[in-house]
Amino acid sequence: MSAWQVWLDDPTGNRLAMLDQLVNLSVSVVANNIGSFQITLPGDFDDSLIHLDGLIEFWRAPEGGTLRLVRVGMVRKWVYTEGSDGSEVLIISGPDQTELLSRRIVAYPAEPSFATGTKYTYKSGAADDMIKAIVRENLGALVAVAARNLTSLNFTVALDLTAVAVLERRFSWTNVLTVIQEIASASTQSTGIGLYFDLVPVMVSSTQLGFEFMTYAGQIGMDMSSSVFFGKSWGNLGSPKLEKDYSAEFNYCYVGGQGEEADRSIIEVSDTARIGVSPWNRREIFQDGRNEKTVTGLDALGRKALRANRPVLRLSGSLLDTTQARYGIDWSWGDKVTVEYRGFQFAGMVRAVRFDLADDGQEVIDCKVETEVV
Repeated sequence: MSAWQVWLDDPTGNRLAMLDQLVNLSVSVVANNIGSFQITLPGDFDDSLIHLDGLIEFWRAPEGGTLRLVRVGMVRKWVYTEGSDGSEVLIISGPDQTELLSRRIVAYPAEPSFATGTKYTYKSGAADDMIKAIVRENLGALVAVAARNLTSLNFTVALDLTAVAVLERRFSWTNVLTVIQEIASASTQSTGIGLYFDLVPVMVSSTQLGFEFMTYAGQIGMDMSSSVFFGKSWGNLGSPKLEKDYSAEFNYCYVGGQGEEADRSIIEVSDTARIGVSPWNRREIFQDGRNEKTVTGLDALGRKALRANRPVLRLSGSLLDTTQARYGIDWSWGDKVTVEYRGFQFAGMVRAVRFDLADDGQEVIDCKVETEVV
């Protein structure tokens, strides 16, 4: 049996009480997106301790393992009702800390070029550094309006790593989480290397919480693909699904450069092997590259379009917590593991985890892994 420890904090991260009379709990974690939580407390719990945006620390220790901070919830809803036995209960729920990123927009006007203005809405560079810059400029130390700055609440942004693809993006008056999700997706499509981000909870002291925004290339956690395996033969893979999907494929790209009409520079980029899969399979797409000044730039843009529209093998399934592969000891959320189904084997990151703890102490863990391979 795993052991849970749950703390209720005030909105600034100072601990108020340990919640040692939980009826049940549910916590979910999702890569590059917002997770959620729900806890049920006895109806006589002192609700004067509950505040809007109060923080809930969820700590878990697997059997034989050490206590680890799984996630932090932010109180946005509480409900007084009756449980299944008729007793009064208090249900508290809300998003996890990633939701903070959705509370800001890129609150700056559009800029005509990277060379002018404050560069808040026109950026070029490594995608992971670009994401961190957007967070710094809208929630962190580089924000232009003091009321938007969260650094006094122990909110920090990790150092730049310059670990992934170089991109160019324009954006303004757009939700911060939406922008950085799009940039992470574009970077992954461009290189095939996953770009992930997370708002990591950190203990500033033994009794106070803070957050650090971080980015990751490849996977959030450890690469356990050579030692942790999931499959039907191991008895630890549920609901597997293998898809071969050619529905969104394009394999011949016309790239339009500078100039007008008949004088416009056009280059053609193709994937001969993919075209040759069937006599009907030449599928054409046009890519606007008017901002590119060289043939090399146009060619790179075309190849990026072909990669983004490639056919995929998609394998997904639920990973089961077993004695052969123990969650929190052998593998965790964000780790890369190996999954096998119908003779197809791949290394993929654990993208989503949901914990459910019942009133009898029984724990259920549902973990999702998914990958796409050419």
